[in-house]
Amino acid sequence: MNLYSFQPVVAAVAAWVVCLSPQTSAANLSLYEGDGMFLTGAPAGFAFGGFSGNVTETISSLTIDASSFGGIGRDLTQTDFDASEYQLRIVYRLLPGNEAEDFRVVLRDNDGDDSAPGQGTEDHQIFIDTSFATPLNDGSGFSEQFSPLNSVFTDKSFGFTNGGDGALNPGLDQWQLQSAFGGTDRLHLEVRSVELVPEPGSAALLGAGLTAFVLRRRP
Repeated sequence: MNLYSFQPVVAAVAAWVVCLSPQTSAANLSLYEGDGMFLTGAPAGFAFGGFSGNVTETISSLTIDASSFGGIGRDLTQTDFDASEYQLRIVYRLLPGNEAEDFRVVLRDNDGDDSAPGQGTEDHQIFIDTSFATPLNDGSGFSEQFSPLNSVFTDKSFGFTNGGDGALNPGLDQWQLQSAFGGTDRLHLEVRSVELVPEPGSAALLGAGLTAFVLRRRP
């Protein structure tokens, strides 16, 4: 195959990637990015349980210092996406005196109009084991951690009559960060960002990879 006969293939794959580009951009969904308005913006974030009165917000981060079960969270404009193609990325650092070895990020999945089982809303917990954090090595002391969107626990969301369909297939309309239920270990950490990003091997990234492969081909 010479270069000229290969050009239509390049064009076809490039067109495919262009079609994927809007989805790729939308996939980078920021849940928290240190905007200084988590507790006071619209919609305002919230804290409950042991986190109430124990969350400090700066212009760039949230600091949590709690020794009993609780959480923080914020409502979102409902966003639909394929959870199998995305992963969680959280940037944080443990602070002096921290005793907790893990925490959870909770994604609320709205599956309908709450009229019947399977049509309600449910919380999916993503388990974060802090031993898997990777230092950023930028002098900040922060680490990043990636996790697939695999829920370790699912339950009907607070304030709803019915749960959803039991699958993490958002309808994402709220996120939370929680300590271990019933735990009394001190959770002392600073969170700089929480976001959903494309999973390696997803269709969007595969399209970009195929384009790179085609462009390297020579007769």
